[in-house]
Amino acid sequence: MNRTLLSTRLMMPKPRMGTVLRRELFQKLDASGHKRLTVIMGAAGSGKTTLLTSYLENRELSAGWLSLDDECNFIPLFWNYVVKALSDSLGAAADEFSTYLQGVGAGYTEMLKVLINALEQTGETYFVMDDFQLLNNRELIQSVDYFIMNMPENVHIFLLTRALPELSLSKLEMKDELLRIEDEELRLSQEEGACFLKETLSLSCNEEELQGVLDKADGWIGGLQLLAAAGRVTFAKGTVRDNRYLNDYIAEEIFGQLTQEEQTFLVLTAPFSYFNRRIIACVLPEIDFDSMLERLLGKNLMLQCVDEAEEIYRYHNLLRDFLRIRFDRLADGTKEQVLRKGARALWECGDQDESLRHLFSLGDFTLVMTRLLEMDNSPAFFYYIARLPVEIAVTDFEVAFQKFFLSLLYF
Repeated sequence: MNRTLLSTRLMMPKPRMGTVLRRELFQKLDASGHKRLTVIMGAAGSGKTTLLTSYLENRELSAGWLSLDDECNFIPLFWNYVVKALSDSLGAAADEFSTYLQGVGAGYTEMLKVLINALEQTGETYFVMDDFQLLNNRELIQSVDYFIMNMPENVHIFLLTRALPELSLSKLEMKDELLRIEDEELRLSQEEGACFLKETLSLSCNEEELQGVLDKADGWIGGLQLLAAAGRVTFAKGTVRDNRYLNDYIAEEIFGQLTQEEQTFLVLTAPFSYFNRRIIACVLPEIDFDSMLERLLGKNLMLQCVDEAEEIYRYHNLLRDFLRIRFDRLADGTKEQVLRKGARALWECGDQDESLRHLFSLGDFTLVMTRLLEMDNSPAFFYYIARLPVEIAVTDFEVAFQKFFLSLLYF
C-alpha cells in the first residue's frame, strides 16, 4: 500500500507564486528565532498561513508542520503527529518514542521529558501548529503548555490560531519569550493589497476598479481573494469583512458564476480534507483532473497547494465551509456514495485516518472493524477503537479488551 499520503496534516501548504512579501511582518518574525513561542492570531481569511509559509520560504527556514483537527484532541494521536512532524530534527531518536505512543498508558510527562532532552541535542528547530483553536482537551493543552515551557532554547514554536490559546502566555511575556502578531497587524496596506491583486492573483483591472476592490476588502486578504474570484467589485454596503451575508456573496457572486460541472466538482470534493488525482478518479471518474484544476486555479478559487509533486490540493477555510453546507444539503444516497468512494480511495492511498473518519460518519462500523484489524497498533488505531460502539467492539476479543482499557484511561 502506498504510504506517501499517510497524513497531509504534516504537509506545509505551498505559498502561491508571486505571494506578497510582508516585509515589516517578516522583520518582526525574525525575532521568532530568539523566542520560545510565536502566536499568530486572526480570523479565517486573515492571512495567517500565507504570512508564515511565505516567511519560512523567504528566509529558507525548514519547519515541522502540523495541521490540527478535532481528532487531534486524542492525546496519543496528537503527540504521535508532533513526533512525526519533528522527525527530521530528531532523526533516529524519533523511534525512541514509539513505545510511549503505542503503550497508551504511558505517562506523558515522562515521554515529554525524553522528547525535550532529545530536541536539546538537535540544531535550531522550528515547529508550526496550525488551527490551534481546535484543541479543547484540557489535559492535552496542559501537556502542550508543559512542553512549551520546558523546551530547550534551540526549539521555536509557531501557533496559528483564531483564538488566544489557554497557555502560560503571561509567563512567557514576562521572560520576553513570546512574540504575538494579531488580526490588525495582518491587514494588508493599500500598497500590499494592490501587489497581491496584481502579482499574486493576476487580476486585470484599471486603477479605479483596483481601488474599489481594495476599499471593499479593507485590508482583509480573504476579502481580496473573494472579490477577485467573483471577478467584480460589487458587494453589499460596507466592507467584505463586515458583511454579515458572506455566504450569500459566495453563493451569488462566486459559486453562482461557475459552470454546472465546476459546481458539482467543488461540492462533491468538499467533505474531504484534500483531494488529488487518485481521489478524483474514484469519486468523479468523468472529470478531467488537469482541465478542472487549470480552470479553478485560473478563476482564483481559493485553492491551496499542499504538495506539488503529489498534486494535493485543499480549499481555503472560507470556501470549504460554504461548500460543506452545500454538500450537507444533498440527498442522503448521494452523500453516502461520495463518502464511500472517497473512503476507499483514501485507504488505497494509505491515508487510514481520513478514510476511517468518513466510514465513521457513514456509521459503517462493520467495515471500520475490518479496517482496524488490518492496521498496526498505533495511536490512530487506539483512537478509532475508543470510538467504536460497544456492540461492534465485543465481536473481537482483542478489540474489546483494548476498548475497555482505553475507557479506563481516557473516558
